[in-house]
Order: sequence, then C-alpha cells, then structure tokens
Amino acid sequence: MFTHEILVPVLPELLPEHQVRLARLIALEPVPDPLRRFACLLPDSALEPVAKRLHLSRADQTRMAAMAGAEHIAAPALATLDDPAALRRWAYDQPDHTAIDRLLRAAAALDDPPMLTPALAALSQWTRPKLPLRGADLIARGLTPGPRSAVRCRQFRPPGSQPTSRPNHTRSTPSRTLQSRRS
Repeated sequence: MFTHEILVPVLPELLPEHQVRLARLIALEPVPDPLRRFACLLPDSALEPVAKRLHLSRADQTRMAAMAGAEHIAAPALATLDDPAALRRWAYDQPDHTAIDRLLRAAAALDDPPMLTPALAALSQWTRPKLPLRGADLIARGLTPGPRSAVRCRQFRPPGSQPTSRPNHTRSTPSRTLQSRRS
C-alpha cells in the first residue's frame, strides 16, 4: 500500500511512519475493525476532515472525530489497567462507544504497548449504567419546568451522554398564522 504509493494521491494525509502504529494496533485488536485501522494511519488533525471528504456516514464521522487526541484522553486508563473499577470510571466519562477505540489507538501509539486483553474484555462486557432520574421525575417532585430545570438536569448527566428523551418541540407557528388569516 505504502510501497506502491497507491493511496498517496487520494489521501495525502496518510503518514507512512504510522505503519508501525498500524502493526501494533493489529496485534492489539481482539476483533479487526477497518475504520479504527484506517484512523490509525491518519494524524489527529486529519481524522474529521478526511471522514467528511470521503463522505463516510455520520456515525463513522463522529466515531473518527472521537478518536482524535486518544493518546492524551486514554492516558489515565492506560495507567490503571490493573484496576477494573478505575477503568470503568474512565469509560463512563467517555462519550458513548468510544472507550475501546480510544484505548486501542492510545496503546498503539506507544513504543511498548501494554497487554490490553483483560481490559478490553472487561470493557466489551461492560454497559454504561443509566441514571434512574429523568427531568419528568424532578418536575413531579416540585421542580418548576423551564430553562433552569433543564440546566439542573444536565448537571446529573455524565459528560458526552445524550438525553434519554426527545426534546420538546415547539408547535409550528405557520398553522396558527393560517388559522388567524381564515378568521
């Protein structure tokens, strides 16, 4: 691929020195993942622009963008691989489904990557616990609905997580305008 320079005209962002990182990633991965392997060949600054330029799906674009900066983000997890509780705490703070990608990308960037098999097995079986509290529950207990209560609800949500319910959509005003014109 690199020796024949097939991809260089199409993807000038590819770094040949990342071949070593790709080899490490292949050795660490329990299950091959083409998107993760492709992202391993690119520098952090090129992940999101290349994903958009190649018209990847929005989910893949988001996933590639989340892999940027993995070396810095996953450093605490790499330091605590022997402590399952600390690893779960780290994974809980990551946006949904990015912990394994970030951990593998960060480990592949190291000259001497650690043994990740037990940590990856633990992370693949772990599911993020859901907070049993919703905005409707707080309103039922007396919190006044409005922007201030929404701010309070966001304080309980972990960083990077999505709201559990659909946001309230305001009614469209054109129908009201049509009714007022008819009368």
